[in-house]
Amino acid sequence: MNNITEITCVGDYLRVVKTLSPQNGNVFYRGQRDSCYAINSSLSRLLKDTKIKPIEVLSYNSYQGTLKSINISKYELADELYSTFKEKHIVYPDVNIINGYSMNDIDLHVTAQHYGLSTRVIDWTYSPLIALYFATEKEKGNGIENEKGEKDAAVFMIWNEKCNKLDVCSSERFFRRIEAEKKVHKKISDECEAFYSAHGHQYENEKDALKIYIYDFYKKIKGYIDDLEYGSPIKLNSFCHLIDLIKKHDNLDKDAFRDELLNFSIMFPCESSNYSRSNASINIFNDHKIMIEPLPINQRVKNQQGVLMFCNKIEGDIYPLSEFNEQNTINHIDDESLSKISKNTGLLKIIIPKDSIKSIRNELELYGLSKAWIRIISAISEKGGQLL
Repeated sequence: MNNITEITCVGDYLRVVKTLSPQNGNVFYRGQRDSCYAINSSLSRLLKDTKIKPIEVLSYNSYQGTLKSINISKYELADELYSTFKEKHIVYPDVNIINGYSMNDIDLHVTAQHYGLSTRVIDWTYSPLIALYFATEKEKGNGIENEKGEKDAAVFMIWNEKCNKLDVCSSERFFRRIEAEKKVHKKISDECEAFYSAHGHQYENEKDALKIYIYDFYKKIKGYIDDLEYGSPIKLNSFCHLIDLIKKHDNLDKDAFRDELLNFSIMFPCESSNYSRSNASINIFNDHKIMIEPLPINQRVKNQQGVLMFCNKIEGDIYPLSEFNEQNTINHIDDESLSKISKNTGLLKIIIPKDSIKSIRNELELYGLSKAWIRIISAISEKGGQLL
């Protein structure tokens, strides 16, 4: 049996990675200096720590005849931060490198992330060693690097599993999916309103009479859904996604399906405000997480073998601390302890003991993983952040 019970060197860490990595598929890594922190975006931390004056707007539901007050202040702040960067992005050196390619909103989010803006994207890497570097780098206090008050660090591993679904795609494909969803929603919302306007009086007392019209309605919206791009659709409605509804057609009897569709025609437009928001503030209701492979325009991203997770919500933790337990957290690395770790969670947390952080950092520098190599344009990045 292995007598080492905690990670003390790079070799110990790599043995854990090798032992617990899945046989197939991409694995993404993220290093965090404090193991007690959850995984969240810089934007979510900003929204949590900033006192924002509420901006209340009234939303009228014509189908239910109700008014609802919605606080949009956090969405407004997210939009403002992104819009400010978008207006000034021309001054940054790496935004027009690829000839003939126009950067979309997702590309600009990635660029903004690496110039210090608070965004809804989270940095990950394909390299377990680069993640270990970030987990063990010196902390900064008042702008000065220090090693006082050392705490355990952590490296997180994620991969695609049923309980942790990941969708890896390019920024361009992700952007097209969002835009397609918005366009189709507009068409379907108009059809819903037209259907309700024509038959609304029948909803209360003559619902059965509506069933003779429902299949014409179904054919129209199915035609719009066929326009959606192939691949994992982006869900911008928490109630029901269009494709989910159409899939029910084959699993429900005709009467049950017609009832579903009737309710859908009322409920679908109720969350229309989400479709009109910018990509900086929309809510995404997929049960999978989006991993964006960035364009090769930023040397720092390339050096870090980086990939970005686009958070489904602008607030909250993408992986809260409550998701980590004895089945997916590695504190001890003896054979018996590792055998108890579940390999099918798609989510692992490797603890780097505070007493080993300095020696591991020195070992990484010996192998060439230093701040000078990984953050080759950090000075430019910090200067760019000041422009915001």
